[in-house]
Amino acid sequence: MFGDTTTQSNVTAGRDNAGGDINNTNSNNQIFNVSFGDEKSPIAAWMALLVEEIKHNQQASDFIDTLQMYHEKHSHDGVDGLEAKLHHSGRQSEVSLALRKKELFRRLLAKYSMFESAQQIFAYLLSKLEQDFRSYVLPNLANRSGGEIDELFGQYVVGPCATEIKSGVFCLNAAIAAGMVYWLAEQCYVRWHA
Repeated sequence: MFGDTTTQSNVTAGRDNAGGDINNTNSNNQIFNVSFGDEKSPIAAWMALLVEEIKHNQQASDFIDTLQMYHEKHSHDGVDGLEAKLHHSGRQSEVSLALRKKELFRRLLAKYSMFESAQQIFAYLLSKLEQDFRSYVLPNLANRSGGEIDELFGQYVVGPCATEIKSGVFCLNAAIAAGMVYWLAEQCYVRWHA
């Protein structure tokens, strides 16, 4: 093939096209310089990318698979939805506050889920919440008082989640972390009964 030439004349790519570097001010190419500081967690990386996505209004057109999975209800015991789960486990008095906290998370999710990095953050947190629930709370639900179950959720689910994001575009606190738990309960991934 030595001596053969290839041309790119009449080639279209929907944006700039070159056989080498593109160095013009009309280019649609964007370079992100992201600094993670001392943070090593994936959330820090996603949060840094989220800042750039917001700055350049780079919105995703679809949900990533993990987040899409959590948007689909997954009932296994016939007790569907947050209110039904709270009633079934004798927590009727918690319905109003649970709905408000669930709505707090739902609004946060709606505000940022148009950005892929935020989707990654939410998917990571929701999957962590679900896994921690399945590992530490679910096996210990039988024959426990409401207070003991609340302690399990606080120690293994809500508490660890609330400290995951301390700074960035948005932060987490115990109310939002509890809202995530209630949102997962609405989707039937979390419950208070054995």
